[in-house]
Amino acid sequence: AEALDATLVETRVSRLIIDCNRPLDAPDLVPPVSETTAIPGNAGLSEQQRAARVDLSWRPFHDTIAGIIDARLARGQETRLVSVHSFTPVYKGKSRPWHIGIIHDDDRRLAKPLVAALQRLAGVNVGVNEPYSPA
Repeated sequence: AEALDATLVETRVSRLIIDCNRPLDAPDLVPPVSETTAIPGNAGLSEQQRAARVDLSWRPFHDTIAGIIDARLARGQETRLVSVHSFTPVYKGKSRPWHIGIIHDDDRRLAKPLVAALQRLAGVNVGVNEPYSPA
């Protein structure tokens, strides 16, 4: 973030507790299983316990992002969002060939030059909307 003169917003809670990259209605917002491993602390959570996790991490994360965007737009600043999310090279026994994945929706203004630059790097396999989709 410092090198790019960008604002960094990060969670301080493992995505095994609550995944801030998921919408509130996602069934895996509080994942019951990580790949093939059950997460006992997530089994049988009450609505109150789930809401406490939302209040602990998800809501502050999203409220902070919204506030930053609103302030930048109010100042007329051009704004782009970049999210960094890790993925494993093997998932549920299936190899993933990508070293990095660039996920984008219909607006490719940032993704297109980034993908092109990364594809020029020797030995780097770039996934475009892999291993995840923008949905």
